[in-house]
Amino acid sequence: MDRIAEKAMIEEGFDKERLVITGNPYFDDLVEMKDKFGGDDRKKVRKELGVDPESYLLLYASQPLEHHYGDELGYTEKTVLRELLDSLVNFRDEKVELLVKVHPRENKSDLEEIVKEYDLSVVVDQNYPTRPAILASDVVIASTSTVLV
Repeated sequence: MDRIAEKAMIEEGFDKERLVITGNPYFDDLVEMKDKFGGDDRKKVRKELGVDPESYLLLYASQPLEHHYGDELGYTEKTVLRELLDSLVNFRDEKVELLVKVHPRENKSDLEEIVKEYDLSVVVDQNYPTRPAILASDVVIASTSTVLV
């Protein structure tokens, strides 16, 4: 991405010698944040999200694929969620919970309607900060998302 952005800026007339590639500043403090995040933080986040502190927590980071690509990719955020929920039915008796992190450009109610079809422990959230939710999770799942970084 950095090289693509640099090339685009040069093509727009910016002086290559004045450009400094710094990477995405959003990722600068990830390691420090992870190192400071402890067991009490994990419990606090899970409580705030309404998730059992003892469960195995899966976080699904949804993306508005259908909006951008229709069904061109062969899957959408909705079909991925259905596949994930179909798989989790096999773990119904385990202490497994799913947190669906809804992208800001998605309609939360669309995903909630899918979740209602399943008798599983699922929290659908669009507002809770993503980073603490990730750190409080055991696994992060996405079809494509910077959340995977």
